[in-house]
Amino acid sequence: MFNEGLMIGKFSPVTNGHLTAFGMALMKCHTLNVLVCIDHIHDPEDSPLNAEQRVAAVKAECARISDRIKVSVIDCTSFPYEKESNEEISKYWAPILHKMFPNVKTLFGSELYVEMIAKHWPDCLGVNHEILDFNRKMTSISATQVRQDPLAHWDFIPASVKPFFTRNVLVLGAESCGKTTMTKELANIMQAPMVPEMYRSIYNNKGMDFVPNDLVDVATAQYKAAHEAAKHVFNKGLVLHDTCCEITCMYLEEYFANHEDFAKTYGFIQGLIAKEPKFDVILFCDMNVEWVNDGTRTLGNEEDRKRMRNKAYSIAVQKAKRHGCELVVMPADYKRLPAALAEVRKVL
Repeated sequence: MFNEGLMIGKFSPVTNGHLTAFGMALMKCHTLNVLVCIDHIHDPEDSPLNAEQRVAAVKAECARISDRIKVSVIDCTSFPYEKESNEEISKYWAPILHKMFPNVKTLFGSELYVEMIAKHWPDCLGVNHEILDFNRKMTSISATQVRQDPLAHWDFIPASVKPFFTRNVLVLGAESCGKTTMTKELANIMQAPMVPEMYRSIYNNKGMDFVPNDLVDVATAQYKAAHEAAKHVFNKGLVLHDTCCEITCMYLEEYFANHEDFAKTYGFIQGLIAKEPKFDVILFCDMNVEWVNDGTRTLGNEEDRKRMRNKAYSIAVQKAKRHGCELVVMPADYKRLPAALAEVRKVL
């Protein structure tokens, strides 16, 4: 039982089918080596994960399964390549794998190349091979299927991979524009997780009595909640976001432009913005609803509303350009929700 196994693949991305195979292999060896192959020329172009992210996902999922799985990486960009496995390619790979994993006794996989590589293993004692679930009866999924239609195969995508296939819809606007109400309605109809505007979640009773450092807490919570939502158990491929950290910066400038902590706070929030999720569409709620003072608002006169609306819209325009997504201004009144639903469904 105290032998080593080896499984190689692109894992682009790692799926629950791979995880099933890892578990099956672990029942037949003490240590399982999982080798992630990186080919910068021939790796699938339709994968939203880059090489680093792909390796990180494999490591995260293997760590959940067992500490008996060891993940390694090989850059095979310069290796000979054929789309289909063949004897010559297998003959090339065999000594490389033997050198990397001299104690391996069994090669595992779900493709015929496993048998070919085993046949050319340079060790005089040879190496065993086992093709696991070749007909995919236990977990009928492939990485290609996931890439081509992730929502149709959502239940086969592991938690660490789901954020890369999640569609993110951002709802923006200035204060008292109805964006929170609309975002909640969208979340309810679509049965999707919603990232709330975190100021109210943190400082529900603080009103307008806040300082720049409070906005650091708000932006940090907004950033964390945005990333955590994609890993939520109820995430089925869509997350709705009520505001973003740029809007927090907008109010920082409005209330604290001359404060001694302004530059430090602004720089911190901008650092979070650079690492936010990718948004697939931005819905902008205009100021065509009545302004209501909920205890956290002071900009209710017509001049202030227009000024803040224009600032928020400018943020939305720049953000849409940066994310390469569409910006849609929502109509007023009863037309708003149906229009928003139509835009959400376009990105799914």
